[in-house]
Amino acid sequence: LILLEVLDDPSLPQGRVGRAENGNAVLTGVGVSARRLDDPTRTEQVDLTWAWADHEQADGDHRVVNALDSGDERGWAVDAHRRPGPRAALFLCDRPFGFAGGTELTIRLEHASNYARHTLGRVRVRVGRASEALLARLPLAFGTWHLAGPFPADSKQHAFEHVFGPEMDAALDLAREFGSPELRWRANPTLLDGIPNTLPSGVVATYVGRRVYAPSARESVFSLGSDDGFRLFVDGREAASRDVDRALAPDHDQARLTVPRGRSTLVLKDVNAGGLGGFYFRADPGADELAGLLVAGLLPRDARWSALDKGVALAWRLQRSSTARAARERIAGFEARATALEAELPRTMVMKELAVPRPTYVLRR
Repeated sequence: LILLEVLDDPSLPQGRVGRAENGNAVLTGVGVSARRLDDPTRTEQVDLTWAWADHEQADGDHRVVNALDSGDERGWAVDAHRRPGPRAALFLCDRPFGFAGGTELTIRLEHASNYARHTLGRVRVRVGRASEALLARLPLAFGTWHLAGPFPADSKQHAFEHVFGPEMDAALDLAREFGSPELRWRANPTLLDGIPNTLPSGVVATYVGRRVYAPSARESVFSLGSDDGFRLFVDGREAASRDVDRALAPDHDQARLTVPRGRSTLVLKDVNAGGLGGFYFRADPGADELAGLLVAGLLPRDARWSALDKGVALAWRLQRSSTARAARERIAGFEARATALEAELPRTMVMKELAVPRPTYVLRR
């Protein structure tokens, strides 16, 4: 494991972690190479297969797993312009590395986003070993959801059975066209896990896909919902399906899948018979899995800061304490009720700007 500590500093803009005027930064790639100290001609490249971060910017395709691939503008945005403080990221190497005579490790950080000066200002790197038992407890990492479609169909059965193309795309190739230029994968950060997501209407098939990164091979449970039917594919092979007419709701089905170590591609085909389509997705962590911020508990004590420690403690209570989970669910229920009441309040427009101002008169009485 490679730990990348992103440090804030008073010398950086607004005392944040990045060199941009607003203090933000985007890391678009991480390269690792190892050189033998007693024979400098012997070097090896080290591939990275999984990543985790304590925080990711939520308003775009900015997940930390983007930094596993170099050569494009997608990366890990640290959201420092809105959220001050340091950051931490873990990267998993695909195999153990190093030489008996000593090893010099070179780590290259790439900042190739289209945002000017969005580079990290100060970083610190640490390297550690991870046993197979620890790898089994690390959570799955997911890329941003991408959407392809909708693909019109003659009937719901045609939409369900016909192979339009995205289900066979094991690479999630963003440049690939499925019949026309507008029918290709495009990132959609508004599609989120754990909530119902609306998809296009009509008698159509719409595809959502993402990359999955597993630190070890495992059996994972995914909770699904769809409007109407669905077909689920992993690396181009069908893993689950349901040909049904129904409205969208959470937890319609559970799919228990064997996820291989490394990178996979998950594609869900939503088959809609009319009206709005939709899907629901939630990855259910295993009993011993370090979900979310619990991974931060692996960091050295001096690599954690006060807010991160508090987040780890809260994550532990929510995962292990039924009382804490019940309290959080009750709070969420009150918040949902308040949102619903707010939506029911009547709205009246009292003023609107005109394109051309009209004369105004003051009448004296």
